[in-house]
Amino acid sequence: MNLIMTFMVSGVLLGSTSIEKKDMEGIEVKSRSGDIRLIIEDRNDIYSDDDLNYSEKNGVVGITTLTDNITLHVPPLSSINIKSVSGDIKIWAKSTQNWPSRVMVKSVSGDIRLKTVFPAAIAFTTISGDISIEGEIQGDASSWQSALYRATTVSGDIKLKGLVPADLEATSAMGDIKLNLMGKCPRASARVNYAVETGGKASVLIEGQKVEVSENTPLSYECVEITVKTKLLGEEEGKKGRLSWIERRSPLVKPVTYNRVDGFLLGIAPHFGNSNGDFAEIGISYAFGRKTWQGFLHFRKFLVSDPGFYLSAGVFSTTATRDAWKILNIENSLSSFFIKEDFYDYYDRRGIEARLGFSPSDHLAVELGYEIFNLKSLKKKVNWAVFGKNKDFRENPPIKEGTLRALTFNVFARHGPLSFAAQNEVSTNDDYALKRFWNELTFKKSFENLGNLACRMIGGFSPDSLERPFLFTLGGIGSLPGYKLNEFETSRFLLFNLDYSIKIGWPSFLFFFDGAKIDGVNGIKADVGLGVIPFSDISVRAVRKLEKNGDIKVYIRLSERF
Repeated sequence: MNLIMTFMVSGVLLGSTSIEKKDMEGIEVKSRSGDIRLIIEDRNDIYSDDDLNYSEKNGVVGITTLTDNITLHVPPLSSINIKSVSGDIKIWAKSTQNWPSRVMVKSVSGDIRLKTVFPAAIAFTTISGDISIEGEIQGDASSWQSALYRATTVSGDIKLKGLVPADLEATSAMGDIKLNLMGKCPRASARVNYAVETGGKASVLIEGQKVEVSENTPLSYECVEITVKTKLLGEEEGKKGRLSWIERRSPLVKPVTYNRVDGFLLGIAPHFGNSNGDFAEIGISYAFGRKTWQGFLHFRKFLVSDPGFYLSAGVFSTTATRDAWKILNIENSLSSFFIKEDFYDYYDRRGIEARLGFSPSDHLAVELGYEIFNLKSLKKKVNWAVFGKNKDFRENPPIKEGTLRALTFNVFARHGPLSFAAQNEVSTNDDYALKRFWNELTFKKSFENLGNLACRMIGGFSPDSLERPFLFTLGGIGSLPGYKLNEFETSRFLLFNLDYSIKIGWPSFLFFFDGAKIDGVNGIKADVGLGVIPFSDISVRAVRKLEKNGDIKVYIRLSERF
């Protein structure tokens, strides 16, 4: 049987057999947990030392692996697509004359590394993995004319070491972005743009020297012009140093959400904005458990761009929660769907809000607002999950129903590794007579080879006894993981959380501590734990409360705690 006939049959083992390039236009590689090493070379076949099943359709070779690590040597095909769940992906280009036209890599938690910079349309996308681009530049000026690089991650970091002589878009909602620029640009007479957008920290080094980063002052190096935008923390749910007072207002309208009151919540929430910071967004979704539509309309308009006075307002009719500071919405949805563990408590919220804000920089924001909302209880509507069939979702607790009319005063400030957020709510002439104050101080610092330290202090206070949904609840995965979920209910508390991680080969190791002084509860409630971080922000943790006969609990986190 000749090689071409073998190539056309699905399921034949590659092994150490080559497959000729004839009629091949692309390759698609899929992996669950195995790592993928892909080397692009001047050759006429696909080659691997590993035994792999493959198929072919319309000129595209498909290769799938579950747990095994694989190395592939491929020719510069027109299209290269790689998809991975948790495996890491590394790509080299040893070709000296021809390169793929398009390279697309998507991963859930795996890291993506490009070890050679070559001219192509490249798109790297991952949820919690890191993205790294480095290596020797290939090709001359003419070969780079149509190239474009995109790197997008939710919670991972993005690093560039060297130079990419093409337009580059680097976006990380929660992670840091670091550009270490060095080398010569083959397109000396051309100009390319680097657009950097991050909810974390942005840093730029030019030939090893750190330079100041400012949104108002683009940077230049060789043929590159760099613009940096660090999003105001708290604008979107789930950023590093996220603000609880912003998250509380964030309606649970995402493309896909699952919880015990709404069931599947499917919707859209398009966002329209400009470089001045103005935006408008509208969301609509359908809750299959409640059999009802939900939606919101929200906008922000800068009245004075410098020093930054703005007006924001919104209309909401959504499921709401005040527990989003404990765990990210996506993590809670996955937990609800797979194991029937829903860590949020919910209520129905319908009304309007308006805020005047002052934000002279990305590191300071002050808001004064007024809100009117009708609040109602929601009952558990669904009890289905992939696993955990032998248990029920816990009931969603009722709230005191009524109309809330509240003045709000919010502050956010950030300096270096420190960030501070505060929310003050005082209601007047309504059903609650609410006086509720929240303060959060967070410190995050990386110490080169000595590891990473993250700690936060949260204080909640009310001079009166609070009722749901304004009651402070502690205990469980997001506050005191050694204790039962919402074991403590109070109107006053002080909480301290600490995470310290250090990488010693693979994986990273983790130590964490939690302690709280809770009004109405004797003594300090504390727990201590150890864990490992096998992939990016995913951690496996074991915790024990510091009391007699405390049990050891083991659980998994899919994101950083705070």
